[in-house]
Amino acid sequence: MFEAAELGSQIEKQEFQAEVPGLRVDLVNLQYELREAPFPVLIVLVGDDREEQARRFAAREQTPYKKYKISSEDYRNRDQRPEYERAINEMLARTSTDLAPWRLVPANDKRFARIDVIRAVCDGLERMLGDEE
Repeated sequence: MFEAAELGSQIEKQEFQAEVPGLRVDLVNLQYELREAPFPVLIVLVGDDREEQARRFAAREQTPYKKYKISSEDYRNRDQRPEYERAINEMLARTSTDLAPWRLVPANDKRFARIDVIRAVCDGLERMLGDEE
């Protein structure tokens, strides 16, 4: 059974990787299509580090009302974190543009992360409104 699940995971990964070039082109094209929109284009990536992720996983396992937030899939994906990090770095390099640069928000401190996202929205609005003057 494990082999079938692993094979299914490999097939999904191959299908996703085949779609990535199109997704990248779509994201960049969308940024340019939205440049005339009456709102700023903001792209935010929020993430925590490996230690904080482990702490949150453990807390979810121990907290009855948070147990629904964690599954074996989370641990399987966590084992693949280095691959995800490489993919994220490639995505950032290929899709961040002057029109809509990525805003990277560290999320080990949830309160700080939320405030930083609000700052990103305010910065985008200030840039947009400054362009109109």
